[in-house]
Amino acid sequence: MEASREVVIEIEREKGPADLVYCLSCLSFWLTSWLCGAVAYIMAYKAEKAKKYGDSLRFKLFSSVGISLGVIGIIIGLAVIVLFHRFIYPVWYRYLYMSVEPEYVWE
Repeated sequence: MEASREVVIEIEREKGPADLVYCLSCLSFWLTSWLCGAVAYIMAYKAEKAKKYGDSLRFKLFSSVGISLGVIGIIIGLAVIVLFHRFIYPVWYRYLYMSVEPEYVWE
């Protein structure tokens, strides 16, 4: 009597550039660069669909455009945050808190 031997093989989903594009698009969207983040997210979705259907040319195109827009969006978002805290916030703070005379309670 022979024993049957079965081998169970699990196939894991490869984490490719489409996952990277999703991460970059979300980070770009959160860093005040909404347009670049939204377009990068759409490119990631299209890259995932192209990967699913086996179209490697469109996958490379959509993922490279998504990565580029994600990185550009992150750079723009960081620049906006730095410029805001460097130039706009101090002026707003001085105008708001230093132009108003404080009310003294003890008088």
